[in-house]
Amino acid sequence: MKQSQLSLEESIEIMQVVEINNALAVILGNAQLLLLKNTVASEDRAKLKAIEMSSFRIQGLVERMIESKKTATSQTPSEDRLEAMAPSLNPTP
Repeated sequence: MKQSQLSLEESIEIMQVVEINNALAVILGNAQLLLLKNTVASEDRAKLKAIEMSSFRIQGLVERMIESKKTATSQTPSEDRLEAMAPSLNPTP
């Protein structure tokens, strides 16, 4: 097996990280939309800010997890060029 090919376990881990990131985007986006409304009570605004800040922290952890997977499965420069030319199926975080 080439180093650039992922094991089934690694593929599942990456899919899980992507799913966490997608769910997080919904949570963060909705919290930010609610924060834009002037009708939100101040005590609710503080709770939404806490959700927003925690979401940013989790987002950082997810990004580090993705980066560590990329580093663990680094490819040769020619493989990187070929991959860059192929369309990506992964959503951008």
